[in-house]
Amino acid sequence: MARLHVMVMIAQRRFTFRYVSPVLTSLPVDAARGYEDLNLAVGFVDHALQAAKQAEDANVDEEVIVAALLHDIGWLAPKPKDATMLTSADESVFLAKHDVVGSALLRKFGFSDRLARLVEGHVQAKRYLTFKVKGYYEGLSDGSKFTLSHQGGRMTEQEANEFEKEADFETFCQMRRWDEQAKVRDMKLPPFASYKDAMTRMLRKALWGERNSLSVANLVTTQLKTQMQEQGYVVIPGWLTQAEVAVLSQYSEEIAAMKEGTSAPGPFHTYEMATSGRVLSRSECFCNGEDSFQVGQFLKTGRLRNICQALRNDRPQVLLKEKINYKLAGAGGYLPHQDGYWQMARAGEGEPAAKTGKPAPEKGELVRTTLMKDEEVCVCMVAIDDSTPVNGCPSIAPGWHDKGWLGLNAPNDPVEITTKVSADELPWKQVSLNAGDVLIYGNLMPHMSAANTSEKHRRALFAIYADSEALGADIRERYYEYEMNHRRANGSAMFNGKANRYFTGDAVVVQPAK
Repeated sequence: MARLHVMVMIAQRRFTFRYVSPVLTSLPVDAARGYEDLNLAVGFVDHALQAAKQAEDANVDEEVIVAALLHDIGWLAPKPKDATMLTSADESVFLAKHDVVGSALLRKFGFSDRLARLVEGHVQAKRYLTFKVKGYYEGLSDGSKFTLSHQGGRMTEQEANEFEKEADFETFCQMRRWDEQAKVRDMKLPPFASYKDAMTRMLRKALWGERNSLSVANLVTTQLKTQMQEQGYVVIPGWLTQAEVAVLSQYSEEIAAMKEGTSAPGPFHTYEMATSGRVLSRSECFCNGEDSFQVGQFLKTGRLRNICQALRNDRPQVLLKEKINYKLAGAGGYLPHQDGYWQMARAGEGEPAAKTGKPAPEKGELVRTTLMKDEEVCVCMVAIDDSTPVNGCPSIAPGWHDKGWLGLNAPNDPVEITTKVSADELPWKQVSLNAGDVLIYGNLMPHMSAANTSEKHRRALFAIYADSEALGADIRERYYEYEMNHRRANGSAMFNGKANRYFTGDAVVVQPAK
């Protein structure tokens, strides 16, 4: 029994990431076996290669070629445990729905909506042609007739009319013809691996793109908005495709190696002692620099910002801050706290500076004025690795985002404590995340995380968005100007090397580069 390994390399510039779909690499497939239950003449690999070769010969675009190659990928999917797609106990019925299963897999892997729809469309085209073309049904094999009966049967006239309106209607029908003709025994074909670069380009092209399944309309439901308002947080599972998760892992390594000052005024790096010695605890302010995967631009203008805008009743959002918390094996955690981002203004302009007990600021100096409201901020934690209780997943206090400033582990801050409560009294909820999930909460949500006591990393990318209408479109520039004049003025020395004052790890002080 041979194994079919579909390997995709996501590469750009000098950075390369080995992306292997766990579904495809773990499934034993006999490359020489035909679909015996449907009496097909060739095995999966030969059938796929013959379809792709026909697409190439037709001089179609590369997206169609890859779709032709993967049009029957749903045959390789393991039957789901809940068997929700089955209409009987017969697994062949599940396999008959390979178009739906395959397109879902491809979207999950990270291919575009169009490519996935092309895979869906080749079966829809069979339904269409059996309705539209006289004698087409009679020419189908017994196996194809069997699958058709579980794929919806012949289209109705109304369905056919709607199908003809699709932009790729002609391509769907052509893919069906390639499918029919890709059953020639002993044909000389290129190896499956020869399409690696084409699949790479298609995955790269689809990175960070808008997707129907991840669109604001599909994700931000009334129920989700209500939860954000009442509980103060939401979790969006599977928000990243597998390809995007793989790229973020590589991206975090790129940011870790980024020299300070190359993303002016950052990036800022802080360090700690962990299992493997001195390691990074956090990197911050890196979106102004170049990166190999355009993640910075995605954070500033992409679908994560759009989701935050929808959660905040379409209030415009701007990227305030970005950071990566590495939380490598043996790394420290964070005490209970609230982020508590501040509005800032020039001294002598607008609202007076918050009382700090320090000398009055000079006119024009950037100062903190008022604490931002909870709903004026969206803190987005994107899990790069799985986040579990063992490796220090976050804990939050649902419903406590609207209780004002609690003063948790920050009793001397120049802001009045609204609700006096100890951290032990809060209803802490651990939030486990799979890689690719995103947790979103506001400015005053109490949260914390334990140390990573496991042998696995728990990296997370944070993007913090602010209401640009209430706080100003230049809030990011003001925030980092203030940081450079205060917390970052002497490297990481202000908090004795800690990422912030709530950090519990064994921090290492690093002076700024001269």
